[in-house]
Amino acid sequence: MGKIQRLSSDEIKKIAAGEVVERPANIVKELVENSLDAGATKVDIYVEDAGKKLIRIVDNGSGMSVEDAHACFEQHATSKLRSVDQLHTIDTYGFRGEALSSIAAVSKVSLTTKEEGAKQGVNLMLEYGKVVNEQAAAAAQGTDLTIAEIFSNVPARRKFLKTNATEWNQIIQLFQALCLTYPAVHFTLYHENRLVHNCPVVKDLKTRVTQLWSHQFANYMLDISGKDQKLNLNVEGFISDNQYSRYNRNQIYIFVNNRWVKNQKLSSAIVRGYSNVLQSGKFPAAFMFIEIDKEQVDINIHPRKEEVQFLHPRTIEQLITQSVKNRLESKVSAHLESVTFSPATKSSDTFPLDAFKNTFSPRLNLLKNKFDLSVEDEPEIEFEFVREDGLDDFEDFSDFDQIQLEMNENSHFIPNSSSQESHSNMAENVETQILTQLQQHLHQPSYKILGQLFKTYILLERDEQFIMIDQHAAHERVLYEIFSKRFEEVATVNLMFPQRIELSEHEFKLIEPYLSLLQEHGIGIELFGETQLVVSCAPVNIKNVNLQEFVQQVISWIEEHEGVDVKLFKKQLNEHIHAQMACKAAVKAGDILEGEKIHQLVRDLEKIENRLTCPHGRPTMWVVSQNEIEKQFKRKL
Repeated sequence: MGKIQRLSSDEIKKIAAGEVVERPANIVKELVENSLDAGATKVDIYVEDAGKKLIRIVDNGSGMSVEDAHACFEQHATSKLRSVDQLHTIDTYGFRGEALSSIAAVSKVSLTTKEEGAKQGVNLMLEYGKVVNEQAAAAAQGTDLTIAEIFSNVPARRKFLKTNATEWNQIIQLFQALCLTYPAVHFTLYHENRLVHNCPVVKDLKTRVTQLWSHQFANYMLDISGKDQKLNLNVEGFISDNQYSRYNRNQIYIFVNNRWVKNQKLSSAIVRGYSNVLQSGKFPAAFMFIEIDKEQVDINIHPRKEEVQFLHPRTIEQLITQSVKNRLESKVSAHLESVTFSPATKSSDTFPLDAFKNTFSPRLNLLKNKFDLSVEDEPEIEFEFVREDGLDDFEDFSDFDQIQLEMNENSHFIPNSSSQESHSNMAENVETQILTQLQQHLHQPSYKILGQLFKTYILLERDEQFIMIDQHAAHERVLYEIFSKRFEEVATVNLMFPQRIELSEHEFKLIEPYLSLLQEHGIGIELFGETQLVVSCAPVNIKNVNLQEFVQQVISWIEEHEGVDVKLFKKQLNEHIHAQMACKAAVKAGDILEGEKIHQLVRDLEKIENRLTCPHGRPTMWVVSQNEIEKQFKRKL
C-alpha cells in the first residue's frame, strides 16, 4: 500500500475551513460581505458565546432561489467569475457562497432565503456539510443564515479559539470596520440577545464615528486628504489630533478600495506622521480610506482577504505619513493664530503667592542652599502650616520629600491671630524636626553634582568619570524594585473623591478576572455597574495619577498577551503592574530637581542591583571616562 493517500471530500473541506475560518469573526466577515454583495441595506448580526455557540446574519438583500440555496454550499461555487483572469476586476467583496462550503463543513447550519418575486422561500438544515432537512418557508425577501457550534466536529481546531473576551473584541472591531465602510447600510449587533450597537444609515463618516464611539471622541477627529496623480492614488478619512491617544493600534482602521485590510506598514506610516506629537508607546485613532487603481493592488494574496499587496508600497506609505504630518501642523498653526498672549491673562498651575507678597510671606524656605534653613523676620501676619491629610510628623525622609512635591496640592497657609512668640515657636519646632530627619539620612557623597541638563538628565562627576542619569528612568527603576519586593506592604491612602472608570464592554470583561490582582497591589478597585469600575484607595505613590489611564494600560497589555501560559501570564502581568505604577509615580522629564532630591535619587539608585535599565529596558545612565573625553579633545592619542 502506498504512503500517499487521497483524502476524502469531507476531510478536504475541514482542512480548507482552517484557512478561511480561524475564529468566529472570520465567519461574521464572510457572511456579512455576502449580504452586502447581495445589495442588503439592513444587516442584523446576532452572536452568542462570542460566536462559539451561534452566529446569525439576517439581511434584506436579493435572496436566493432553491437551486442557488443548494449550490452555495458546494465547493468552488460562485456567481462572480468564470476564469482566473477575472480575479483582478472583481468589485464585490467575495463570491456568493465561496466560503460557505468550508464553514458548513465544521458547523451546523440553518439557511432561510427568498428571492424577489418568489411566492415562498426555502429553509435548508445542514450538519457538517450534509443537508439533513429541506422545506418551504414563509420568509421576507433576503437571507437568514445561522452558523452554530463552530468546530464541534474538529476539537483540535476549537481548542485554539481564544477567550470569549478576545473573540468578542475581534467581532466588535469587524463590526466597526463594516459600519465605517458602509454608512448607507443600517447595521445592528446583538450579543446574548442584548442590543450592543444600533447604527442606522448616516450621510457622512464623522456621524458614523459618533454612533460607534461618542460625540466627545468625534471632537478629536481631523479630516485628512492626500493625492498622487501619477498612481491615481487618493487618501481620505479622519485622524485624531494631538490631544488623543491610545496604548494600542486598535483604533487604526485602514481601507483599500473600500475593503478593510490589516497592513502593518500602512499602520506604521500613520504612526510616523505623529513623530514628536505623541509619546513613545502611544498611538492615534485613524480611519483612512485609500482609493487606488485596481491594477496597482492585489487583494487576493490572503485566504481571508485581510491583507493586500501594492505595486508601489513605499510611495503610498510616504503619502500617508506626509498627509498626517501636514494635517497636524495645520491644526497647530490654526490654534496658535487664535491665541492672544497678554500678561494680564497669564495663567499658572501653582498657587499665586505673588498676589499676597505684600500681605505675608512663608516662614520656611525649604530645600534652599543644601538645607541651610533660615527663618525670615517678617511676622506682619501670623499663620500656621496645615496639612489637609492631618499629618503633623514626618515618618521618614521620603514623607518630607513628598510633602515638598505636593505642597501646592495638599497644604495651605491659614492666617492666625496668635502672637508672634507662638508663631516663632511653631516655626522653630518644625525646623528642628526637619533638621533632625536630614541628619539621619544625609551622608557625604562620593560624587559631585554638576547640575541638571534639559530638566531631564542629572550630571555627575565621580572617580574620573562623567555620568549622565535619566531622572525618570532612574526613579522608575528605584520604585519598581520597591514595588516588586514590598508590594504586599505598600502604603495606601483613601481617595477623598473615588475615581470612576468608564470602560467598554470588551475592556470590562478583560479586566474583571484580574481585579483581585490589582487589589493585592493596594488599588482598591471594585465593580460599579455593568461597564464601570470605582477606585476608592490607591498606593501613596500613585494617588494623584490618572487611574483611568493606568487601568487602560493594564487592559491593553492583557489583550496583547492573553495567549501566554497561565502561570507565566500572571507573573508577567504582575511585573507589568509594578512597571506601570513605577512609571506613573516617578519624576518626569521636565521636572526640576535640586539639592537633596538629586542626592536621594542617586543614593537610592546605588542601592539596587538592576540599576542600569528602567523596567521597560531603557538605560538609566551613560558613563564616559575622563580618558575618553580627553581623546575626543585630542589631549590624548
